[in-house]
Amino acid sequence: DTYETEECKAQYAWQLTSFPSCNSLHENDLSNLHARRKREEKVRLVAHGYWRDVWMIREFDGSMQALKTIRYEHDWEERNFDRHRRDALAMERLTASKYVVNIYGFCGNSGTFEYSTGGDIGDAIWENESDKELTNMDK
Repeated sequence: DTYETEECKAQYAWQLTSFPSCNSLHENDLSNLHARRKREEKVRLVAHGYWRDVWMIREFDGSMQALKTIRYEHDWEERNFDRHRRDALAMERLTASKYVVNIYGFCGNSGTFEYSTGGDIGDAIWENESDKELTNMDK
């Protein structure tokens, strides 16, 4: 692995593995962005971080999942590809924890996850600051 060095090596072989499930990700249709009613809504862009956009996707049974896709402004780079592989691997290993959302699929820089309605990590950390006006430094 190109990211291993003499000083930094994987502790276990499973840390270098990957379990992509591309078919389940490519089944999602992101073209229906203009539903008339909330219950008809199949997909919606709900948030983004620095690396990925987060979409709400509605499954055939009405359940919701979060789809994370790499943001358009980022070029494909092997290092970022490996970051997302490690993220998916860590999520897969932590699915037994009730404190970690489940991962349902992973392919390349994208993944589908359990949908959480509780907001994002910023809302959890700074819950009383949602109405606070941002300074130029904050922006």
